[in-house]
Formats: sequence, C-alpha cells, structure tokens
Amino acid sequence: MKSIMNLFFVLTTFCWAAQSQAGYLTIGESGELVKPQSYRIGAAPQFLTNEGGGMNVQAFLDAGWTEEMTSRFSFGVGKVDFNIGASLKYIPFPDVGDQPAIGVKATGYFARMASESITTLQLAPMISKKYQSDNGLWIPYTAVAFNVGTFKDRSGLSTNFVIGSELQHPEAERFLFAAEVGFNLKDSFSWVAGFVSIPFDSKTGFKKR
Repeated sequence: MKSIMNLFFVLTTFCWAAQSQAGYLTIGESGELVKPQSYRIGAAPQFLTNEGGGMNVQAFLDAGWTEEMTSRFSFGVGKVDFNIGASLKYIPFPDVGDQPAIGVKATGYFARMASESITTLQLAPMISKKYQSDNGLWIPYTAVAFNVGTFKDRSGLSTNFVIGSELQHPEAERFLFAAEVGFNLKDSFSWVAGFVSIPFDSKTGFKKR
C-alpha cells in the first residue's frame, strides 16, 4: 500500500506543476476499451499555477458500446468555471500479440472561463501497447490531438502531442490509475495530469478489472 501512496504523491506533484489552463483537453486513456454493457467512473483533479493559480476537479463516466467503441462523458468545475465533454473512442485495431492498439478519439467540449464561452472539437489519433511488469499492468499510450476552438469572436486550430500510461497496480486491483504529459505543438497549452477510475457493470456493480 505504501507504493500506492507514493503513486498518489507523484501524480499530485505532477498536477501541481502543470501549466495548463484547460486540463479538460487531455486524452486521459489508452487504446483499451470498456466492455459492452460495462462502465467506469473516475476523477481527475487539476492544479493550475498560471493565470493566478487555481484548481479544477473533473469527473467522468466511460461506457462500453461495442468491441471497438467506448464513450466518455465528463463534467468539471474550478478555475475553468465549468466544462462539459463527450467523446467516442474507436479502436479498429486492438492490442493483440505484437500489434499495438490503434485508433482515434473524437471529443466535443463546451466550457466557460472568465465570462467567455468556448466550444472545442478535438480529433486525436492514438496508439497504445500494454505490458506486464512486477509493478502491475502498464499501458503506455501516445496521441496527437487536433483541437478546433471557437470563441465569441474568433476560432483557431491548436495541436498537442500527448504521452501517458495507465496502470493497474496489484495492490489496488479495483482501481485504474493514469498519468500523462501534453506538449504544445501549436497555439495550445502544456500539461501534466493524473486520473483514477474504478470499473463496474450494470449487473454486478463495482468489480475488479
């Protein structure tokens, strides 16, 4: 359990060091899919150090639709007054043998910050590959996010390169942890973010992964 506490400390420290105003633009997941009729709920605290500092707290719900598609619905409040997001992750090529999971995640956001409304459409090709270690099951992933943002009087395209990993730790098998770093490629933000979630299904409730 000590290693789990260390993991929480590392994630919190990384989040505090983040320079992102808009942590809701994160990818936050690998190419692994939630099974049909199963769900996953989670939370992602975000600590901001620019624009006067502050904190965002985001909750999300993942739902499995098919063997190739998962959705995510999210809601957050904090420094960004509020943000609402909905995404579809499509993985036509699963993680099998030496083949990594390859697919795309499409997300729509509506947010409000400092009395300004922001609508963003994000398209993110992504790839991931899981591997087992003594510390648990790691699922590193990477993505390139293309974000089209619309403000009151302007719109524009921004891009990010994102790298992260999910982790199922043997000392906390009911939970799925994740952390990622987002790099600004064009007119966007850079961030470090952490996530934690727990799976459940409609018949048996909360369960181990």
